[in-house]
Amino acid sequence: VKQTVTTLPSFNIFNTSYEVREKAKFVVALEEGRSNKVYRDSEGKLTIGVGFNMEAAGATILWAKAGVKTSFSEAKAGRRSITDGEVDALFNITFNEAETGAKAVFPFYSMLGVWQKVAMIGMVFQMGRGGVSNFKNTLNALKNGQKETVFKGIVNSLWGKQTPARAKRTAVMLAYNIDHQDAENW
Repeated sequence: VKQTVTTLPSFNIFNTSYEVREKAKFVVALEEGRSNKVYRDSEGKLTIGVGFNMEAAGATILWAKAGVKTSFSEAKAGRRSITDGEVDALFNITFNEAETGAKAVFPFYSMLGVWQKVAMIGMVFQMGRGGVSNFKNTLNALKNGQKETVFKGIVNSLWGKQTPARAKRTAVMLAYNIDHQDAENW
């Protein structure tokens, strides 16, 4: 059973790394859900924890790096669940990679607003660096402050068609630096 988090933590008004990180972790967990048992995601991929793709290249390496004691093959086969601590450990590893990836994909990352950074991290978490790197026109529009082009680039993309509600929320956050809760009602 997937669990979700529904209350957004409050922070000070300063655009600190900690603030961005905590908001992004909250939003990613909210969007992905949380499961101690393997399930198939919207693309049909075996997934566990907070969006951990068990079929991705290097999944077993990340599993070990996170210190997960539960057998990867047993969890992947659905014969074993992982603990809450193991879910958290996997999430920390994959989130750190997404945060690093967002900074690498968009060289002007430091110039973005809080919610734009949250959106970038969320996109990299879901699609990986390579997937987000394919949004060349959208990233260029973001660099040039072309908000409507950023919005349209995301919602009209293949990703936007595959996960339309999530993509729309992300597009609003990235284009207009609007918080996740307000983006929900856009």
